[in-house]
Amino acid sequence: MLRNKLKISEFYFHQLFDTKLTEKYEIREVLSEKQHRILWPLLGLMLGIYALTVLMAGEFNRNGYLLKNVIIIATSFMFLAIYFLLRELTLTRNELVFVAYLYIIGVISLCLVANKMNRITLFKYGKK
Repeated sequence: MLRNKLKISEFYFHQLFDTKLTEKYEIREVLSEKQHRILWPLLGLMLGIYALTVLMAGEFNRNGYLLKNVIIIATSFMFLAIYFLLRELTLTRNELVFVAYLYIIGVISLCLVANKMNRITLFKYGKK
């Protein structure tokens, strides 16, 4: 039994570029779904880089390791909440999609810079 109308999230990525799709769905929904499909893998990359940056920061301490994991979990939920708020924002106003890209690329860049600074200080003080 076929349904009459599929959800926009049930289409393949290449089907989202079909011009006939905008006749059945609002253009805002189609554009928002395209951007979500591009940003979703970047979000996973961002969370992974963030977790590695927090775990590698500072000296190893068995007692502090649990605290680092709790911090990673709490802030990851915060990052996800911000992402989904930005997704809803792009659903209402498509011209603000660059904010979601800036958010993810900005967090990735800050984590990479913090990781690089942490590594420089480890090499600087670790070798004698």
